[in-house]
Amino acid sequence: MLENFRHDAPETIEMLSEYFRRGTLVPVFGAGFTVGETAQSGARVPSGTQLSTIMLEQLTQNGAGLSENDHATLNGYKFSDICEIYFDQNILPQELTKKTIHQYFYNVSLAPEKVSLIKDIDWKYIYTLNIDNAIERHSGYTPIYPYDANLSNKSRDFRPIYKLHGDVFYEVTHSSERLVFRKASYLESIETNRRMLEILEEDLLHKNILFIGCSLTDEDDIAFLVSGQRLPKDSMTRRIIFRSEAPGPLESSVLRRHGVNTVILIENGRYDQIYSLIQRAYSQSAEGDAELEKYAFQVKTLDTNSQTNQDFLIKGVSEVSEQSSKTAAVLPHYYGNRSKEKQVISNIQSSGAFVVLGPRVSGRTLTLRFIAKFFKDRKVFFIESGTELETHFINRLLGLNNSLIIFDSKTVDLELAKIIRNHDAKLKERKTSVLVTLDASEEYIIDALSPSKLVHVPVVEISRVFNKVETQLANQGLKAVRCPTFKGGKKLLDNLFFVYEALGQSSVIKRAPKEKELLQLLYIMSVKRKVDGDWSRFISSHLQKLDQLILTCSPYLEFEKVDRTEIANHSGYKVVCNSEAWLLAVISELYRSRGEAWCIDAIYNLVRDLPEDEKRLSIDLSLFDNLNFAFGGDSGGAGDLILNFYERLEVLRGSEPEFFVQKAKAYYSMYRHSDAVEQLSKRLKELAIAEVWANSENNSAAERNIRHTGVLISLRRAAECKFENLDFTIDAIRRTWAAIRSEHSNSDYVAKLADGGLKGSEYLKGLLHAISSSKVSSPMLLEVKDQLDFIKMRADSANHNE
Repeated sequence: MLENFRHDAPETIEMLSEYFRRGTLVPVFGAGFTVGETAQSGARVPSGTQLSTIMLEQLTQNGAGLSENDHATLNGYKFSDICEIYFDQNILPQELTKKTIHQYFYNVSLAPEKVSLIKDIDWKYIYTLNIDNAIERHSGYTPIYPYDANLSNKSRDFRPIYKLHGDVFYEVTHSSERLVFRKASYLESIETNRRMLEILEEDLLHKNILFIGCSLTDEDDIAFLVSGQRLPKDSMTRRIIFRSEAPGPLESSVLRRHGVNTVILIENGRYDQIYSLIQRAYSQSAEGDAELEKYAFQVKTLDTNSQTNQDFLIKGVSEVSEQSSKTAAVLPHYYGNRSKEKQVISNIQSSGAFVVLGPRVSGRTLTLRFIAKFFKDRKVFFIESGTELETHFINRLLGLNNSLIIFDSKTVDLELAKIIRNHDAKLKERKTSVLVTLDASEEYIIDALSPSKLVHVPVVEISRVFNKVETQLANQGLKAVRCPTFKGGKKLLDNLFFVYEALGQSSVIKRAPKEKELLQLLYIMSVKRKVDGDWSRFISSHLQKLDQLILTCSPYLEFEKVDRTEIANHSGYKVVCNSEAWLLAVISELYRSRGEAWCIDAIYNLVRDLPEDEKRLSIDLSLFDNLNFAFGGDSGGAGDLILNFYERLEVLRGSEPEFFVQKAKAYYSMYRHSDAVEQLSKRLKELAIAEVWANSENNSAAERNIRHTGVLISLRRAAECKFENLDFTIDAIRRTWAAIRSEHSNSDYVAKLADGGLKGSEYLKGLLHAISSSKVSSPMLLEVKDQLDFIKMRADSANHNE
């Protein structure tokens, strides 16, 4: 019996969702999936009819020995019969046929909704009738060709895409022709491809098959052959096809003969409804998922025992969570409320996505744990720092109803941010909130999370300096468990270092091995929150030595198994740190005891020796904010170390626009020698060249960074001259005006630049004060009067809106 379902009916979504839960839904992609998409050559992927026309035209123009009667006869041939003639090398040269295949099927790009369908959904394996390489090009699937009689069932375990009709890359790189287009190839394939067909037959009998873009009407189509395997009468599985109208009696008869028992109806031409339905069903399948439960929030609140609270304060979670679930978070007894808690709770109650932003070591994680435990009316999921989830798992997570999903720092990158943004409207419908924790250096991810340039995702900022009330509350808790108290007005990290010394931990820090490998390990960890097992080989080829270093630093450093829901690495483990304060204290000790040159050597060699496919890690390790955080450059730490590191790094990165942004930021923040004006001027010249490069590369993100960094450098240069050098002062005004004008929709940027929330704001205030108080006056300033008025107006307006 043939059952019809509407694409938007709740029972349709529930049916597919249940198959996703059971892992029994297998897709077969047909020609309709890639028809009309663009190949690398710029040509569109043709349909079967269009490809027949292309082949007939080439046979007319180039076919050897064909008469007019032959051409007339060919016009009545079916696709597979035309292919018989077209691929006959006695009639058409192989160079022409291979060039045509390359032109129409090589390196095909897919529309975003199709990319999402194959990349964001956890299909264990895929079948395709298409010869183009679109699916594997946009995903991590490994192509398996229909030329191997020894194919094993175990091939299913390696995320394969079974290419039933062959592959364009094989075709254009081999002299033989293996495409399953011709009738002869088709018949040959039934034998040589028997093992792959048997695997497909097994799935047709025991799994639910989803035919996407398949007609199942061509008798010379392999899917036509295999789908003829009749289902047992007692079978509960489905073979599902999409149609724009209910099949009539004749088509229903054909479909039933080929095992199709389910038709999902979409509106005519609305293929997006297919993709939307599958995505919704996949998202809904997350309800009650055992893998998701691993991230369900559990919290263990410590009692007043002073030892366990001290252990947590200096050693981290490993020392105090042995009696609770491995996934349980710990909240110390001494935790005191933060002033931004009400604002965070308000955003959670509004549903949708929002950001909690703050510097490293600002107490955000404990604040979020404290808030999360009060949401009893929602299912709460907490993704801990250093967890890198697969995109398809994120898709399922975001499909939950009435939930709170908290991503702690370093768990959301640009790609995941875009996925969250694309789910935002549906999150609100489902009454689900997504809280994304970002470091202050990751503000660029806010743009990716925001619905548009005019509408920014809500942001709550948490300071690393406790206010007076927060300090009092924290100290009450610390006293209750006999821990040293915090000093008011100090950064949290400074207070944690003080606690280390007061609790006698300085000797532990001094005992840390003085090895370059340890510095490299800790530096990667300070940037990425963890070290993948695969990254270990970049630190040392002697992994036993590295293992020993980690064991020596236990319990501060630990090995942790990588969960299957995380992005896979070959080693299956990662190294995590249980105390960021310890980590930074040891880096500081290594710098103090070994010196600047030794540290530069260690970090430079680490970056230099990274392979090309680790470009993202290499860039992250070279960012000024990360170096500054690890070595404390802006708080009397290793400023010269960072500056000299960039001078040395220029050999490797001197052709990249972003390198000069990072170098300029370092000089802006740390250079304090008498030739500061000269050095800042050099940085501006470098940025000017970098901006030309970025523009020619259409790198708008780099252009924006260059523009903003140029403002900071120019403002400081003018301030170094007490704004008395009019050329420098006018340059600073013009750059500031251009930056603010380019951020016309970002009032938050303007407000921060005006009120002290951004670096450079004090210099801007000094400039405006020098002019308004007439300390600096000259007819030359009339050149920039309009720009100056614009800066004042936008700053006043932004502050008023705040």
